[in-house]
Amino acid sequence: MKPKNLVAIGVGWQLISFALFFGLWELAGRWPISAAFPPFSKTVLALGGMIADGSLPKAYLSTFQPLVIGIVLCGIAGIGFGIGMGLSRAVEWFTLPVFIILQAAPMAAIIPLITYLYGIGLTSKVLAVVFLAAPVIVMNSYKGIRNTNPSLIQMCRSFLGTKRQEVVKIVLP
Repeated sequence: MKPKNLVAIGVGWQLISFALFFGLWELAGRWPISAAFPPFSKTVLALGGMIADGSLPKAYLSTFQPLVIGIVLCGIAGIGFGIGMGLSRAVEWFTLPVFIILQAAPMAAIIPLITYLYGIGLTSKVLAVVFLAAPVIVMNSYKGIRNTNPSLIQMCRSFLGTKRQEVVKIVLP
């Protein structure tokens, strides 16, 4: 077979899989199990209506604000915790188990509790983003600091670099 034929076959299978998925979605939505599971056709019509009346961009922007605030806060604090854990064994000893547990825990189950305590405002949305993103950001920062190439650190020490130079010029980048 020629490569163009293989691409056409691959695209054909993708189209068949999409048609099968959306067809099953339509059938499942028409089966009267739950009003919370509409058919695919009603979902597409509602999406079109939201795009046409401008409510989709408005909803997107109202969701985008807490996302950005939460990621910025979590980035600053999370990277700080990760650097602290990577550079200090004492900080690592105290905080690493907490972040390992947070990473393994089903954090999505905490979101209803946050919403109950803080309402449906900006605070609860930002807290939800922070709780979901913090373990990932902290652990990635920590692992990045811990996995610094040892030969680069030894080179810095052999050239009589200070601890600050080692951290600023080798470990952090």
